[in-house]
Amino acid sequence: MTAAYRPPSDRNMVIEPCEALEEHDVDLDSTPLHQYVDPEALERVVNSLDDDFEITFTIEAISVTVTAKGVHTQRRE
Repeated sequence: MTAAYRPPSDRNMVIEPCEALEEHDVDLDSTPLHQYVDPEALERVVNSLDDDFEITFTIEAISVTVTAKGVHTQRRE
C-alpha cells in the first residue's frame, strides 16, 4: 500500500492518484485516469471537505482510496 500526505489546499487529484498507480505498473497512457473518475471534480470535493472523509474507486484491479492523509492504493485479488 502506498500513501502520501499533502495539506488539503495543496492536493492535486490528477498527480497524486497517477503517482500511486504507477507504483502498481498501471499504464496510464492506455488507461487514462479520466476514464474512471473526473480528477477535477474529485479535487474540488477533496479540497472542500474536512479531515474525515474517504473516497474509493477502482482502476484495473487497483483500489484507490483518497483520504485527508493521502492517496492509498491496494491491488485487489
